[in-house]
Amino acid sequence: MSEEKQEVKDFEKEYKEQLFKKLNEVYSKQFEAIDKIAKNANDLGQANVDIPNTGILVNNKIIELFHIFEEHGISIFSSKSKDYDFVTSSFLGDAIMQDLTDKINQSVEKMNEYGKKIEEVAIQRNERIQSLQNISPMRKFFSKIRSLFVPSKPIDLSLTDEEQSILDNSLQEYKDIGDEIWNYNLDNNLVPALVKAIADPIEFEGFNISSHKYIAQAVPGLIEKDVEPDLKKLGLEGLLPKLQEELTKEYKKDLPDPEIHKIADEDMFLYVPDFSNKIDEKRSITKRGLSQEKHVLDSAIEATKDIRTGKINEQVENIKSKQKEKSLEQNIKEKSASQDK
Repeated sequence: MSEEKQEVKDFEKEYKEQLFKKLNEVYSKQFEAIDKIAKNANDLGQANVDIPNTGILVNNKIIELFHIFEEHGISIFSSKSKDYDFVTSSFLGDAIMQDLTDKINQSVEKMNEYGKKIEEVAIQRNERIQSLQNISPMRKFFSKIRSLFVPSKPIDLSLTDEEQSILDNSLQEYKDIGDEIWNYNLDNNLVPALVKAIADPIEFEGFNISSHKYIAQAVPGLIEKDVEPDLKKLGLEGLLPKLQEELTKEYKKDLPDPEIHKIADEDMFLYVPDFSNKIDEKRSITKRGLSQEKHVLDSAIEATKDIRTGKINEQVENIKSKQKEKSLEQNIKEKSASQDK
């Protein structure tokens, strides 16, 4: 096995170990929660309640998508960086994993809500039962005498229509997310996943520290370099126009009010991705003489690289730092040797 293939194999092994370890933790916890909810539901007369485990659904979906990528000669887990001699995660794969992870988180929230509603309804039912048991002995005696002459209807302790509706609606919300995971496919879900991966805000401790993960002028280059090649290999290049359209919509949401601040047409690419031009030296200079445009775009591309390859840059800097330290140490030794002479 070549050194390059071994590097890919090692990277994917670690990536998959971490990914499936987290998934295993999720669906193990869900098993416990589902058992508890099913018991409470059964106590309420809700027999055979079907509660899917979304953690397992996501696990199976990732394996399904992995085989689709593999059939087309690419990996959903890794990609060889063209700019650095390192293996990185696949941009498309990362977008899909994050999208599916978000769906798991949503499903866990809905499951917790359903579990709480089951408990609330169970408490209300127990209170009704308790109130019936607290009838005075005298009242019980006369009730028995009355029952000898007037047939009485059995006490109905089943759920009310309102309670049943609350439980059904809550469970359905959880199941709907399970259905989304089950029906997840590249044709319908890849574009929304990529839009989130590119245009979602960067959050830190609950605060948005940036409107988008990638600045607008860097997006066309990102699509051309990290997205389009894999889409073509998957036979999904037809999704590109839709992806560009959706990204444009997302970035336009942050445009300032034109009555307060009007952006010049030639500057719009700084706010909204311009997919009509490539980010390279051939980009035309606007009439306002933006002579530093290429410098701005090159900086944008570098910023994008930093986001996509943060770990790689860190490794490169560490290597440079060690080289500087070694060089400095060598200079000191040479000066010391010179002084001794």
